[in-house]
Amino acid sequence: MISSNIIENHFKDLEKEPIHNLGITVGLIEEDNIYEWKFTMLGPKDTPYKDSLFKLKIKFPKDFPLHAPSIYFVTPIYHVNVNSDSEAGFPLGLVGFDTLYNWKKETGVREILTKLFALFYWPNPDSSFSLNKANELKSDFSLYKIKIENFCKKYANPLKLKENYNTLDWKFNESKNLKIIQIIEPKIDHILLLLNKKEFKDLINGKEYNYDKEKNSEKKLDYLRNQILKYFNKSLNLNLTGKEKKINLSYKNIENDQLDLFCQIEFKNLEEINLSHNKISTMKPLINFKKLKIIDLSYNRIKNDFCGLAELLKTNNLLEKINLNNNNLKIGNNIKKALSETKKEMVIINQNININDKKFLKKSVKKSLKKF
Repeated sequence: MISSNIIENHFKDLEKEPIHNLGITVGLIEEDNIYEWKFTMLGPKDTPYKDSLFKLKIKFPKDFPLHAPSIYFVTPIYHVNVNSDSEAGFPLGLVGFDTLYNWKKETGVREILTKLFALFYWPNPDSSFSLNKANELKSDFSLYKIKIENFCKKYANPLKLKENYNTLDWKFNESKNLKIIQIIEPKIDHILLLLNKKEFKDLINGKEYNYDKEKNSEKKLDYLRNQILKYFNKSLNLNLTGKEKKINLSYKNIENDQLDLFCQIEFKNLEEINLSHNKISTMKPLINFKKLKIIDLSYNRIKNDFCGLAELLKTNNLLEKINLNNNNLKIGNNIKKALSETKKEMVIINQNININDKKFLKKSVKKSLKKF
């Protein structure tokens, strides 16, 4: 049987018994071309893709089923198994998963679409098009989720989808638009999530600025950061400008949400921060400060292996010292792995971390590591 007949049989099967329970409906892009299908998928309710509608297309090779078809998201989507980088060497919107990579000619199209739908629930970072997305999925799912919701809100609104499958809707191909969608807008969303908390409710009520009508994402982010800076200057009796190299926030009664909000301010030159004698139990927000060399977090509440230390060590190559005295931090596998992967010479002194302390390294590193 020639491939066109085989494909047509699969198509008739799905027309006769659609996969309605997965929100999948198929059709032909052009009536006289059986090799290219269009179909839609509804984002499942119990995933970050809920209430979203996605257009996709599937292209069959002329020698199908000897070789696998190619599947593309026409609607932009933030997913670890979908290519969204025009410079990655793959077409925009291309989907990759095990069923296509390990192709068997016996595989039916119904099975392909069912396993494609499963990617909404079980994304696979090990077959990702993007290392950054894979790392996000593994180590910072909350950020990964925010980016998903941001894409869905912007591109997968069922009321805004156009009936056009010949042109991909991936319009943010240029680096500037990619930066806005993948970096700036998720930061705005994260700040707004923080501002929804009780203690920050009135922070963006600036009369001089109509926030909701502002369409420029970069201006929105700048405005929010300026408001946050004003808030901390007033509430903590500070006089910060955003250009500081050293900041002292000791004895300010700072908790995790306040630290997270403070770290949304863009301190481009910040090299040293003193956060001692506060109520902090996580270091993750400090990842935003890329030039940090010295961090004092002594006399806080940092205790477990998932305090953000591992992520901080992986993302900041400039760190020289982290003071964690009087936190009772217990070093687990998460932190140990980060230490083993770092290129710097690093020594842990139970509650203190000194980086590039070579004298101590020679004398005590073996004894120290045995205690963990």
